[in-house]
Amino acid sequence: MNSSNLFGRIRAVPSTVKSICFASFFINMSTLMIFSFFGIYLHNNLGVNLAKIGVLDGTVEACSFIMKLFSGYLSDILCNRKVLLLFGTILLFLAKPLEALGRSFAPLFCAKVLERMGNGIQSTPRDALVGDWAPAPHRAGCFGMRQGMAAIGALLGTVFAAILYKILNNFQLVFWCACIPAATAVIIVIFGVKNKTVVKKSETKKISCGIKIKDISKFSKRYWLLLSIAAIYNCAKVSESLIILNVTNTFDLNIFMCPLILTVCYVSNSLTAIISGQISDKIRNATPIFMLGLGMFALADLLFIFASKTPVVTLLALFFMGAYTGVSQSIFAAKISEIAPPDLKGTGLGLYNLTCALSLLIGGSIIGKTADLFGFKHAFGLSSVLAIIALVILSILNKKDED
Repeated sequence: MNSSNLFGRIRAVPSTVKSICFASFFINMSTLMIFSFFGIYLHNNLGVNLAKIGVLDGTVEACSFIMKLFSGYLSDILCNRKVLLLFGTILLFLAKPLEALGRSFAPLFCAKVLERMGNGIQSTPRDALVGDWAPAPHRAGCFGMRQGMAAIGALLGTVFAAILYKILNNFQLVFWCACIPAATAVIIVIFGVKNKTVVKKSETKKISCGIKIKDISKFSKRYWLLLSIAAIYNCAKVSESLIILNVTNTFDLNIFMCPLILTVCYVSNSLTAIISGQISDKIRNATPIFMLGLGMFALADLLFIFASKTPVVTLLALFFMGAYTGVSQSIFAAKISEIAPPDLKGTGLGLYNLTCALSLLIGGSIIGKTADLFGFKHAFGLSSVLAIIALVILSILNKKDED
């Protein structure tokens, strides 16, 4: 009975949504085949210091957030979501050979920026297309299917990267192999994804999409507090590249095992994102769930500090780091949207994305510089302090809501 219901739900998913799911699968596979080795390649082979790696990670993530800020609005203006989805996917593909050809920090930096810009451009219209095509009774299932396929693609990307490096023993060859799933994603978008007929712009209400100075005063004190928390926890984030370098150096791992480090994070990320999202839909106040996420973030940092060479403790740290990301991604943007004024939700989310972009850039630079000057333990220590500060502010805010 359960299996027949499952197959029935899968059959109910429109073909365009299925195509988007497979495109997300191949995009994430391609990205992780390179990203799993990127920090190690920069540091060990090219001699790039940790401060520069931190700046790179912060900058590219900031680019992704900024592109998300504009791409959704553009897809509404153009009345054509597919063209932006395709454009972003093509940029992701073009970045792969540039990463394979790069032999110094500057061209690799540019290639990674191009990739994350592509990711940001395609992500918002992609989700909007899923929302356009998903039948109302299966909307949550469609979004869950897309997220699940993306997570599986990321997991397989790390595994394939490890296997390929073990066989080829060459970073560039692995990076060239990553072009194959990226090209597959482009082909799927071209032939498998269709736009849904939307209401013409002239028939729609004008939507607030820009960040206007006169609207700033309309946001509540609670909104600005949450925005401050978002800035603090993004500044606190230790990038995956630095985590991989830390674990690799601590246990003196063989290079081919580096991608497998992220596997633990992605498993816990996907599990907690699904679970926390379902729970938050059923309860009135989801703030305690996000507080739990921040608590796991601080705990992961502390575990990294005191793990020494204990594999079990390190695995727990990786699990909690991934779990925190899963919780924050599934809840925080929804809460920002919830408390923003109804006529300024676009501006509210725009400010949130802009805040995340700037704080990731600043945080990545500071955390990377700290690791470079004082070592990984001090970087994780700084991260844990910032996470605890955000947790305290959020707990005070939650207590006021209950009162």
